[in-house]
Formats: sequence, structure tokens, C-alpha cells
Amino acid sequence: MLQALGTREVVSEIRQVTVEQSGPVRAVVKFDGVHKATKGSREWLPFHVRLYFYAGQQPARMVHTIVFDGDEHRDFIRGLGVVLRYPCGRRSRTGTSVFPERTAGYGPSRSSP
Repeated sequence: MLQALGTREVVSEIRQVTVEQSGPVRAVVKFDGVHKATKGSREWLPFHVRLYFYAGQQPARMVHTIVFDGDEHRDFIRGLGVVLRYPCGRRSRTGTSVFPERTAGYGPSRSSP
């Protein structure tokens, strides 16, 4: 979830997933999408996320590209972040999968005034 325009929140909507490269050494998967307002119908900040996977290596590389298509006089971005949720192979007491979160971001923290 991305917080923008004061207290308005937007969520990411992935529109297309493409395998750009699939070889013995490297695979590249591209996600294209937009950010949508949780209240209202506004869509903005189209994005592309590419995940690079390399043979024999555990970490994947992520490149996150945002296209600013807002009004330069009205729309301002205070911070931007990515939240990753993934199953960790454990089950909670209720039997559901546990999804820990990892967060990376730029800009002021949520606790800032």
C-alpha cells in the first residue's frame, strides 16, 4: 500500500506479468501495474517491477520503476515503499499460513510529524 496525497491511500494493481527472459543463467519477470485510490476511482503512478533471478544465487534483484503522471502543482509524494509478504512455511495456531512482511522505503517514516 502506498500513502499519497495527505491521508489518501492507494493500492497497487498488477495489470500484466511477463517473463522477459528465461535461460539457464538468468530469468527476468516483469510486473506492470498502476496505483489505485482505495476511495474513488483515481488511477495514477504507473509502475514496472522487474525481478531478476540468477542460477546458483539465493537473493533476487528487484528494480522498481514509477512513472509520475500526476499534476506537478497538486500531487506530491512524501515517501515511497515496497512491502513484501511471503509464506514462510509455518502455520499459525489457527492453521493459516504465516506471512511475515519485509518493508523497504524512501522518505519520512510513518512516525514522522
